[in-house]
Amino acid sequence: MRPAADPQRPGSAASPEIPKHVEHHPTLAHLPTSNPLGKARGSPLLCITPLGYREGPASSVKDCYAVQIPKICRLQQHLSAGEHQQDLFSNQPAMFVSPQSQPPAPHLSELIRLCGGTVCKSVRQAGICVGEYRGKKPEGARSLSEQWVLGVLHLEVGFEPATFASEGSRSNAALPGAPGTHFYSWVVQTYRVVIYGDIPKTKEDVVYLSNHQCTVDWIIADMLAIRQNALGHVRYVLKDGLKWLPLYGWYFSQHGGVYVKRSSRFDEKAMRKKLISQTNLGTPMYLVIFPEGTRYNPELRKVISESQAFASKEGLAVLKHILTPRMKAAHIAIETMKNHLGAVYDITVAYERSVDAKGQRKAAPSMPEFLCKECPRVHVYFERVDVKEIPPEPAFFRRWLHERFEIKDKLLTAFYDSEDPDKRYRFPGESRRSPLSLKKTLPSLLFLGGLTMPMLLTESGRKLYVKTWIYGTLVGWLWVSISP
Repeated sequence: MRPAADPQRPGSAASPEIPKHVEHHPTLAHLPTSNPLGKARGSPLLCITPLGYREGPASSVKDCYAVQIPKICRLQQHLSAGEHQQDLFSNQPAMFVSPQSQPPAPHLSELIRLCGGTVCKSVRQAGICVGEYRGKKPEGARSLSEQWVLGVLHLEVGFEPATFASEGSRSNAALPGAPGTHFYSWVVQTYRVVIYGDIPKTKEDVVYLSNHQCTVDWIIADMLAIRQNALGHVRYVLKDGLKWLPLYGWYFSQHGGVYVKRSSRFDEKAMRKKLISQTNLGTPMYLVIFPEGTRYNPELRKVISESQAFASKEGLAVLKHILTPRMKAAHIAIETMKNHLGAVYDITVAYERSVDAKGQRKAAPSMPEFLCKECPRVHVYFERVDVKEIPPEPAFFRRWLHERFEIKDKLLTAFYDSEDPDKRYRFPGESRRSPLSLKKTLPSLLFLGGLTMPMLLTESGRKLYVKTWIYGTLVGWLWVSISP
């Protein structure tokens, strides 16, 4: 008997019957893990490649292999593919796929059928419920996430099936060893920015206030600014330690960024001086501030509990999904530049798929995870507040700022904890996708590439590049230590 895929252990899988002449594709990575489309040592192996699957003479395999996802990977052929049909899920109970699943239910159902599983239309007939489903389930039915199905195939969440053509126009490109076989193409999706609210089309001088979860938050500010053609206007309020970043610490300072220390060491005079010098020069301002002062990470319970205890002590509402905001930097920025600013942008950011298998919130994606597209969508709730509506007095400003963060907390609570599947993982109100045209990013890429590539392609250029980093960093450190 072949071992079955174990729903209780994500990533485990049965080894389906593989055509005897399937050959391992050498471009795929060795991973010491269960492989749903391969067998143990010495057995033939079916591999997903950018061109579908590859067949050939049987080869000896030292370890099980797992698929390393290319940008475009193609799962095998049509459901009626006969001898090539897989039976990975054939010995599992009937599965019900939630209508709210990601990838979309029709495509995930088709993937399960490709692997020999049975998909039922009614949850009452199911032994396994895939995806979030809040309705009543049959007694004994197991609830599993989409990640389990995809994990069994060693695919990652964060892709969605391409739009399929009609049967008459569907590609019939022949694959080696499988003439005339149909195949489906899954395209790893690039991240999407989903915006709630209307971003002004014209640039203006603003202070940008947002919740803070990860390094990617800085990129989100850039993503919004570039949609107003204001990317060059972005400046940051940064914690003091970041001024020692090689080259970038000096660059942020020269570009109008402000380095601040926390709590009692906060230097109000230095911040006012820096901002006044910028406004006197008429510098366009898109000043990004994260009032929480540090990142919200659900795994850092001590940081969260201390923040909540402080709010309770000060008679402020206790927040669940964000930290209690600190008012000093935001208040000084808005008060100092009140005659220069047009508005404050109140931004709430949520990253899709930043929940665990139990539906509990987990840490937001790191920069490498984000760049590897492990977060399929970024949700941004945008609200413009006229600077004239913001109270200047410190006590009233503090209350105003906390109330803004209470609204953020309610938005994030609904996003992560809503009992209604239709309201979960989205913000209230109308949303729209905000694609970015190539003409906004390609010129910068060509310019930087044109500067950097010739330098890196020659030995003397590479030496100059390294020396620039070394000596530029030393000079930058000396500069920011004298005039941050």
